Amino acid sequence: NGWARRTGVLDAQDLKLINSYFESKQGSFNLSSVVHQGALTQNDHIRGDMYVAANLEAPAPELVKVVKMVRDIATKLRESGFVIDGFPLHPTYIPALHCFKKHVDIYGDIGGEIVTFMFYVHESWVASDGGNLILYDYEDRVLGDFYPEPGSFVILLSRKIPHEVRICKRERRSIAGWFHDRPFQGKKF
Repeated sequence: NGWARRTGVLDAQDLKLINSYFESKQGSFNLSSVVHQGALTQNDHIRGDMYVAANLEAPAPELVKVVKMVRDIATKLRESGFVIDGFPLHPTYIPALHCFKKHVDIYGDIGGEIVTFMFYVHESWVASDGGNLILYDYEDRVLGDFYPEPGSFVILLSRKIPHEVRICKRERRSIAGWFHDRPFQGKKF
C-alpha cells in the first residue's frame, strides 16, 4: 500500500536522550522551505516546521540509535531494488498552532521515488494535542490518520501518497528524512 507505521520503536529512555539533543540545539533550528507556485519559499502558513540537519558521519550521541535504524532501513530498501544515494536526517519540530498542509515530497529535480520517514520523538502526546499525520490517495480518500504517538515510526512513498500534518496544539517533535531513489526498473516496495 506504499506506507507502514510501527509503534514502540523508541522507548522512554531513547526519547529522553533525543529530547536532550533538541534542547541543546535551541536557537539553531531553521524554518523549512516549500515549493509554492513554482518557487522555493518559506511560508509558515503552508509549512511551519523548524529543522536542523544532523551530521550522519559523526552523529551526536543522542542520535546514534536513530541513525543506525535509518541505515538499516536503507540497506533493506537497497536489497529490495531501490538505488539509495544517501539521505538527509533532520531533527524537526512543529510549533504549537502550526501545521504542514497537504503535499507530496519533491526534493530538487531528483528523479525516481522518494521514501519519507518520521520518528516521533516528543516524550508525551495525547490525541487531543492534534498534529495528526493524514495520508491520502490521489482521489483524496484517507489512507491513514494517526496521531504522532511518542516512539512511533512512519515510512511512506511520498510522491505517491499526498500527506499533511494537522494543526498541533503544542510543539510536536520528530526526526524526519528522505531516501532518494533513482529510477530503477523492477523495484518493489
